[in-house]
Amino acid sequence: MAAEKNNSAAMRFLVNSYIIQGQRAFSQNNFAEAAKWYKMAADTGDLNALCFLGNCYYSMMKFTEAVKCFRMAGRKGNANAQFFMGICYLEGNGVTKDEKVAVVWLRKAADQGDKAAKELLDKLPKRLTRKRLFGIF
Repeated sequence: MAAEKNNSAAMRFLVNSYIIQGQRAFSQNNFAEAAKWYKMAADTGDLNALCFLGNCYYSMMKFTEAVKCFRMAGRKGNANAQFFMGICYLEGNGVTKDEKVAVVWLRKAADQGDKAAKELLDKLPKRLTRKRLFGIF
């Protein structure tokens, strides 16, 4: 099989096939089936698939597993994962609730153009979003 020989076009096709299967299952609220497909795609290094996998775990209320996925993809620059890390910290799902850390993740996503992160940052109390508060920006 070409994908097994590291043919990039074939590998991308295979990953996209996994993601489409995952999306189909997710849209039917079959999160366990979706997670199976997204994990196969994520195992190839696809950061979007890793974020989708985190969404499956989040939907199944497996917050600790979701955070692992979001954190890994977020640290590698995936804006969606950074946004969801912010949500996890705001809500205290899978992590200890920490609004300051949430703002750090949301700002990373917003800096990459994530509109939802920008909107959420605008809605948070100004005491949380002042840059000088953190000393890390």
